Amino acid sequence: PVKIDLDNSATGQLGLKLVEGENTTVEVVVRGKRYAVGNLTPDDFNAVGAITNVKDAGTYSIAVNVSKKTANSDYTIVSTQPLYVSMRFDWVITKEFTIEPDLSGIRMPANYIADTPILSGETVSITGPKSEVESIAKVTAKPVKDGEQTETQQIETEFTFLDYGGDQVN
Repeated sequence: PVKIDLDNSATGQLGLKLVEGENTTVEVVVRGKRYAVGNLTPDDFNAVGAITNVKDAGTYSIAVNVSKKTANSDYTIVSTQPLYVSMRFDWVITKEFTIEPDLSGIRMPANYIADTPILSGETVSITGPKSEVESIAKVTAKPVKDGEQTETQQIETEFTFLDYGGDQVN
């Protein structure tokens, strides 16, 4: 994978993190003596992304520089493809949300009254890219299985993240 050195960069000092593209790879073409070229693996190369232009959250086209890890003169790097890779940087934040039960899929028979649901946890903390976490307005817990309920029971739920317009956030 293309390595990004955030620890020793202005981008890292700004607190930005690589949030998309961390497993991006490039293809390297080499020329040299058969005994040297035949045993090469991806571990014999350094592929490093240049992030000097990354100063804010967003998606960037990052130039990739590929070099040999050892000074073996029995082969040379002919080309690298692609020369630029797409990577997204953002600040990583954690935000706590109150969980709201969503029992819209649960039906009660006539003459039954639903009690107030009790959740095993009141809140959930979500950690991720700032642009995505800040788009979440509400977290609901909805039963995995809909249907009729005639007794008190523990129900497995799954979280749904909703934005400020009420649409689901992935």
